[in-house]
Amino acid sequence: MNEAIFKVFPELTMDEFTLKAISENDMNEINEMCSYRPADRQSTGPELLQKIEDEYLAKNGINWGIYFENKLIGTIGFYRGFENNEAEIGYVLLKQYRGKGITTKAVKLLVRFAFEDMKISKVKAYTAKENLASHYVLEKSSFRKVASDIEDDCKFELILSDLQHL
Repeated sequence: MNEAIFKVFPELTMDEFTLKAISENDMNEINEMCSYRPADRQSTGPELLQKIEDEYLAKNGINWGIYFENKLIGTIGFYRGFENNEAEIGYVLLKQYRGKGITTKAVKLLVRFAFEDMKISKVKAYTAKENLASHYVLEKSSFRKVASDIEDDCKFELILSDLQHL
């Protein structure tokens, strides 16, 4: 993996959206997004922001805010380390921005970044079986559903050779 991405936080753009570091100024939106998480994985906005910063400093994760007109509308990033040169992607969008193709665009942008800039060889994603909207995002982004190693979750993967399909 190319660890140079941990020297200066990368800022990415797609159409009218910017992916950049999340700040404390976005706490209202962060707290709203925290409320979407399952009860066993909920945290407060400040806890989540600290976790994001700690993971980045430890080179175990990198998470971006998705900004539209300088307003945080979602988050997307890589979680739980980069063992075996793999990355796990995750994302959440405020409810009023869902269903507009924003997440699919962000996933495609981040996958390209992972393969081309980070030099990752595989990107995986886990989502709840009933989260059909997330399944659709991953499938539109060329991910393939594979056998899951986590009960009650679906697992999707994308490997470097699939990049041509994005």
